[in-house]
Amino acid sequence: MNNSIDDQRLHESRMDLYHSSGNGFVVFRNYISDDYVKHIVDYWTKYVIPEKSHERFVSKEFLYNGCPNYFVSSSNGSKVFYNAFWNPPCDAVTYEVAFRIAQLRNQIEAKISSADLFPFPSGRCLIPRVVITQNGENILVPHSDFGLDEPNPANIDLRRTQATLYLSEYGRDYTGTGFIYTNNQGEKVFLGKDLDIRPGDLVIWKQSNVHEIESVYTEDEQMGFVRMLFPCEDMKMNPHLSNEGRAGKASQGNYIHRAKALVKKIIR
Repeated sequence: MNNSIDDQRLHESRMDLYHSSGNGFVVFRNYISDDYVKHIVDYWTKYVIPEKSHERFVSKEFLYNGCPNYFVSSSNGSKVFYNAFWNPPCDAVTYEVAFRIAQLRNQIEAKISSADLFPFPSGRCLIPRVVITQNGENILVPHSDFGLDEPNPANIDLRRTQATLYLSEYGRDYTGTGFIYTNNQGEKVFLGKDLDIRPGDLVIWKQSNVHEIESVYTEDEQMGFVRMLFPCEDMKMNPHLSNEGRAGKASQGNYIHRAKALVKKIIR
C-alpha cells in the first residue's frame, strides 16, 4: 500500500487514463492485503454502530468544514458512510488507507499531495465513503463528471479521476452488472466481471467518461458490492452558523472594504 509510484509507473498510468489509446482507467492489483480487506469489511459490515458513530445524512447542503460523519441506510440493506478526515477516525485502518489513496491520486493528477484534503468554503474537499450496495436497479444512472458537457465551464476538469477500492468480489458477493465504465474508445467495460477485479484491487478512473451501475443483486449470505469511494464534494457554508455570526462576518468585511478605500484616498 503506497501513496506514490515511481516515474515509469506514473507515466504508464497517465497514458492509460488520458491518452486516446488508453482505457481511461488503471488498476493497481492487491493495493491492500487480504488482512486489510478483511479488517475493513468486518468493521463496516459487522461492528460499526452508525447511530453512535455517525449522524443520518440529510442532504449535501450539510457537507461543510467540520461537519460530522454521516450515514445512509436503505431498507434493502444498502449503506453509505461519509467519513470526513477532520473527524476522529472510526477505524484507523480505513482512515490510513483512504489518506494514502488520496495522495496517490493527487500524484497521478499532477497535483500537490494535499490537494482537496483541506476544506475551503465554496471549494471542493475529499470526503471518503464506504459504500455497501445490495439489491437494486438503476443505482447510478449513466453520467459523466467534470467533462466538456458541464453546464458551468468552471467545473470542467479533464484530469479529474475517481478511485474505487474494491472490497468484495463479483459472483461470490454480488451479481448483476456492477460498475460499468465506458472506456476511451467508447466501449462499455463491466469492471468487476470483465477485469476479474478482486478485493483489495484499486481502480483509478477518469471521471469525464460515462459510468453507471445498472444493477446489483445479492442472496441471503452475500454481503453485496462493497467498496470505498473518494469523491471531492462541494463545501457549503456551515448551516448552523448563527445569524449573529453571519452578521459579524459581514460587518468585518464591510470594515475592511472601507479601510482599503480610505488608504487609497490617503495615498492619492
